[in-house]
Amino acid sequence: MPEAMSFEDAAPLPMVFTAGGVGQATLMLAKHSGAGEIYVTVGSQEKREFIKREYGIPGKHIFSNRNASFAMAIFLLDMEAFSRVASDGSLDMMTLLRHRRSDIHHILSEISRPVQAQVLAPARPVIAYSMSDTAKAFRLLQTGNHTGKIVLSTGPGDEVDVLPCVAATTRLRSDVSYLHVGGAGGLGRSIAHWLIDHGAKNLTLLSRSAEKSSGFVAELVQPKLYGTRNLHVQWSQPDSLDFIMLLSFSGILDNAYQDAIAHWRQARGLPCVSIDLGAVAGVGYVAETADAADLLCMTNETLMVVEAAVQQALQAAIAHPMDHPQILLGLNTGPAPQWNPQGKSQMSRDARSMALKYRDHCSQGSGLQKDASADGSREQTLSHKSAGAESRDTAAELVNEAIAAKLASIFMLPASDVDLAQPPAQCGIDSLVAVELRNMLMLQAAVEVSFTIMQSVSLTVLALDVVMKSR
Repeated sequence: MPEAMSFEDAAPLPMVFTAGGVGQATLMLAKHSGAGEIYVTVGSQEKREFIKREYGIPGKHIFSNRNASFAMAIFLLDMEAFSRVASDGSLDMMTLLRHRRSDIHHILSEISRPVQAQVLAPARPVIAYSMSDTAKAFRLLQTGNHTGKIVLSTGPGDEVDVLPCVAATTRLRSDVSYLHVGGAGGLGRSIAHWLIDHGAKNLTLLSRSAEKSSGFVAELVQPKLYGTRNLHVQWSQPDSLDFIMLLSFSGILDNAYQDAIAHWRQARGLPCVSIDLGAVAGVGYVAETADAADLLCMTNETLMVVEAAVQQALQAAIAHPMDHPQILLGLNTGPAPQWNPQGKSQMSRDARSMALKYRDHCSQGSGLQKDASADGSREQTLSHKSAGAESRDTAAELVNEAIAAKLASIFMLPASDVDLAQPPAQCGIDSLVAVELRNMLMLQAAVEVSFTIMQSVSLTVLALDVVMKSR
């Protein structure tokens, strides 16, 4: 995506140049290929004038498509060009994305080069509606009177009416056995309870501390790489095993073997999903080990993942073991120090992570974007405002406002009703809300407050603590 192109202009490109709405795209491609004469049909006088103005097509080459009058004019042309039977057609983009991703990647790569060189451009005009005005956008589309492309753009203040999503209830089979490797830890026990609650009757737990009397079991509990391969080889026949792996997402940065196994199996029709987890709050290693959360969060790579999110990911993997080979939870892609090349995180030094790097608009409607700065700050972030505050008290007031706004959003009440002088528990903050508040402060203020939120004397004191850590 070119640096000078807005997201609104970029959004229609994949559809215009691969699937539908090809009128202007065809014109640009024809002009780029050196076509001597180009003939166009339009549906209104306004579109006729638009084609003349934007693409320099002479009026005698523009015909109406509202009746058959253009047919005779076309038949009078030199038919040699038509003998090459060049035509366009429609494609099902969603099916292509599911089954022929490499082809889509190749097509978009081919498009990006002339777009970068400004040989091709988005269809004009691009009419952007906010998500709040989705109904208006569809009404305009329904009239058929628009020119160019209609785009839905998201903004922080957008409100959209939605139907509540009713999650499908997962019921596991009671007549089969479920093999749970490494299931004796805190998170493993949580998953074991979830499996039983959803219908599993026969559950086999394997862990490094279990008795290793069987040679096969002894192989399974070797280091993860060998254990994964052993399980894969043992159940490599169709319909033999639904294979789901819970991993630390650190593997995507240094050892992606298990993720690769999941992709390999799905590509060959074998069900397998790898779930890459960040730090999980309230259960497992992080909850049971002193200072573990602080150590994991030093690089700012992870957001705290709640136990319910892990269970939802597991449910999705069980219900759809062939849809997506990899699920990633808790990776911090927002503006924060993990993008600092001199920092402790590998993300800023790994080219694979660059597509995830936070990008922001330079100014509203300017069509220009910029990457978040190396330490993750940007003009309107809390960290930037706090750093520019005249005094520590002023900076603390900014943090107070951010905390009140976040809690007001969670509890659906006015920000003025949040009593910042009260202890967190008195304000209704439990461990789950504390995780959300901690993630917000890390993203916006680039400060790690870990699990000190619940121990704070008051929210005002918490805000002051954030300011002290940021300076």
